[in-house]
Amino acid sequence: MSKQQLVLPYPPSGLNPNKRLHWAVKSKQAKAYKSECFLLAKAAGLKMEHKGTIKMSIEFTKPDRRKRDDDNIIASFKSGRDE
Repeated sequence: MSKQQLVLPYPPSGLNPNKRLHWAVKSKQAKAYKSECFLLAKAAGLKMEHKGTIKMSIEFTKPDRRKRDDDNIIASFKSGRDE
């Protein structure tokens, strides 16, 4: 098994579960983030060869010094890891 690394942009603040956005606004942000992550993965040459479970390690680097809840960071990234 080969290890590959992919660097993706930090999830937009609108995808944080504690943000109270209108569903249409949040949906638009989620769709844009999902597309951006997909295109970056494709450009990096990552391919999903078969459906099923994959093992991955995720590391988040905060874009600024504000404190963030790690559970919300993971939830904010959901759109980025969906296929």
